[in-house]
Amino acid sequence: MSIFGVDIQGIVSDAFSGQLKPVTLTRENKGDYDPPTDSYRDGADPDTYTTEGIVEDWAAYLVESGAVEANTRKILMIAKPLGTEPKQGDTITIEGDSYMVVGIPERDPDTATWVVQGRVG
Repeated sequence: MSIFGVDIQGIVSDAFSGQLKPVTLTRENKGDYDPPTDSYRDGADPDTYTTEGIVEDWAAYLVESGAVEANTRKILMIAKPLGTEPKQGDTITIEGDSYMVVGIPERDPDTATWVVQGRVG
């Protein structure tokens, strides 16, 4: 994607490559749909995606106003190498800690980065 003909995703990805912490996003895979039982078959391996990012605390005013939950962390990820849009329920692992995505409050207009709300889990 580009804005005004400029590949902002690529610029951000290149500028921060190797400068942030490794991130793995894991998404449970429901498996193959079985029409006779109207259910999904178990045993599918989860999908994994990698990128780089950082984890930090939310600004105090966001927690105090109730805009974000107090027991969550702010996780910023570079979008281009990730190759997927984060979803609620995904698991993000960064710096040895795992977080469940409970909200996706921010995305820049060119989708160069994703900011997600992660709960330790």
